Amino acid sequence: MIVVVDKDIKKFKEITSIVEEFSDIEFNYLEDKEINNKKIKNADVLFVRSTTNISENLLKESKIKLVGSATSGIDHLDTNYLESKGINWFYSPGCNSISVMNYVLSCINFLFKEKYLRRNDTIGIIGCGNIGNLLRLALNKFKISVKVFDPYITNDYSAEYKDLIKCKLLTFHVPLTMNHLHATYKMINKEFISKMKPSIIINTSRGEIAKEKDIIDSNLIYLSDVWVNEPEPSIDILNRSIISTPHVAGHSMRGKLNATLKLIFELMRFLKIDINKTNEYEKKINSLINFEESKIISSIEQIDTLYDVEKESSSFKKKLIGSNHRIKKKTFNLIRSQHKERQEYIL
Repeated sequence: MIVVVDKDIKKFKEITSIVEEFSDIEFNYLEDKEINNKKIKNADVLFVRSTTNISENLLKESKIKLVGSATSGIDHLDTNYLESKGINWFYSPGCNSISVMNYVLSCINFLFKEKYLRRNDTIGIIGCGNIGNLLRLALNKFKISVKVFDPYITNDYSAEYKDLIKCKLLTFHVPLTMNHLHATYKMINKEFISKMKPSIIINTSRGEIAKEKDIIDSNLIYLSDVWVNEPEPSIDILNRSIISTPHVAGHSMRGKLNATLKLIFELMRFLKIDINKTNEYEKKINSLINFEESKIISSIEQIDTLYDVEKESSSFKKKLIGSNHRIKKKTFNLIRSQHKERQEYIL
């Protein structure tokens, strides 16, 4: 069996080395830019990050039977094509939920410090999946008023959409969807901005949920980690946003390793390794990784001691001085790779 793996998937080679049943597998580790139809044609399994588009062009006439992604989104996966060809696929939802929640709390703390937001303002969360719900619980703990809207979830803390657009701040935690009843593609646009009361938006979902030109032309206060046309986003929107970071909200060490473990255990399942043996490997892997204990914080003000989003944004923007209309792919990816993998903090 041949398994092609993006070489930047954290500690994959080190962890798989302890699984005896993997000894007969030929693992080919490639850089993202090297993953093409020719290189994967004879492989059985393909493991990627969000930077690789899984499409017919990549997989046509290949032997691929399983595709796995070390990311919490699926907009880089042509799932219709995969299913039409009977190719099994999976991704890693929730792997970096705590990390993204940490990032958003740091943004909110920055807004408090700079007086864009007051402690008695209400924050609206659009999308209450893994990340949105963690953020809701955190804001409740810090006694910050919060409303939640998700068209797919109904419970005692759900609000109606019309109540959300009255909040001072909206933070988005939605997948990128296009041909859908509740499509999120370019949902933040001129019409949305004109109808909403909120003057602040945080976007950690996908750049494409926003129509960036409409944001540039508005009075909206925008904080974002994600951009249209990554990894060659527009300099205009990066400069327009008061917080701009190179898609690193989910880049904690634990978040990356959670994604790696998802790939490895799905490979075990694909190979039909006995569940008892899998449980033994899980113990060995946890011992090998030796996760650093998450820090516990009791107030939102403590966040800067662990992760300061304003500092990261300032550094990012300084590195872009002199850039033309768009960042070069190489530049964006280099800056992103230099992000210091931070420790997660919990409540």
